[in-house]
Amino acid sequence: MLVALHYSGSTPGFWRPLLEDWRTPTRVVLPRGPHPRREGFTWFASGHEQKATEEKTADVEQMAARLAELIRELRAEHPRIRRVAVTGFSYGGDLAWMLALRHPEQVDVAVPMGSRLLGTPTPGAPATRRVWVLQGEVDPITTAPQTAARVDALKTAGVPIDVKVYPDLGHDFSPQLIDDWRTFLQHQLRTEAQR
Repeated sequence: MLVALHYSGSTPGFWRPLLEDWRTPTRVVLPRGPHPRREGFTWFASGHEQKATEEKTADVEQMAARLAELIRELRAEHPRIRRVAVTGFSYGGDLAWMLALRHPEQVDVAVPMGSRLLGTPTPGAPATRRVWVLQGEVDPITTAPQTAARVDALKTAGVPIDVKVYPDLGHDFSPQLIDDWRTFLQHQLRTEAQR
């Protein structure tokens, strides 16, 4: 199962073109943020960005807990689901990462993109099997050096995490990023389906 989380001001429909020609049998879940924003929706109430880091992290943890409950319910309803991958961009990426960090029993693979990687691993807690962070080199919101340093610290703490940085890419997607994202997730989901 693939759970894909949209960015702020977007809708679940954002993912549809990216999922066309998906060559791996996959149940896809596209949740929608609960708060209207611009032409779409967002995951957090207004004022989220003005909060201190600890309060922002708490917001992300609370929303991730809601999404983890959704995943738990779907797994119970569909016992043939053997592996769950989560992905998201920007706020959706923050949530994909937090799901991997706080709810590894529900998430096997996570691909956060343009994410701040908020929160600290709980010592001794189990880890999601694989986290692959995709990051624009010139992202003005989540900078590549910050992400690289954070990934290095997480690896040192035992988190199975890697990062790929895309040259000249800002807080956005590129054809190469999308191709890598699709190939990686299809491989991860196909590998489990063949077991």
